[in-house]
Amino acid sequence: MIALGHRTHDRWHQALVSAGVEEAAASSDPGEVGRALDALLSGLIEVADEYGFGLTDHALAVHPELSRRAEELEEREIALYTAAQRTGLLHADLPVRWISNTVYGLLVAVRESLRRGDVARRDVHRLVTQTFLRGAASPAPEDRPRSAPHDGRASDGEGA
Repeated sequence: MIALGHRTHDRWHQALVSAGVEEAAASSDPGEVGRALDALLSGLIEVADEYGFGLTDHALAVHPELSRRAEELEEREIALYTAAQRTGLLHADLPVRWISNTVYGLLVAVRESLRRGDVARRDVHRLVTQTFLRGAASPAPEDRPRSAPHDGRASDGEGA
């Protein structure tokens, strides 16, 4: 199980590097920070889909080496969220760790929604980014879709 925890952290690290998190965290360009944020969310969704068990496994959370590495990786994420706050992409009045925990919660939602077949895999990126960046509030009347709402269950066989 510990070996799987290391693989999970390796994939998390790859998601951070592929997204260009360190470069974006040092940038004052909202475009660069936004691209990195989107790429990071995409990468984290893939990690959650592949290694979702690790998000809530107690044995992995208390293992000293894995816990230390998770903290290091999270600090790199937090630097990006801080840059997103600084550039106006995310609310500056929210604690940055709250933002990090919100992403974590959305990743747990990805794992559970795919496991249960509640959403189609192809919709996950849109659902995560929309929920993260805009919340779950109803849009203004002029921005509402004209189609009828549905129960959210995946019907294309991709959700399981």
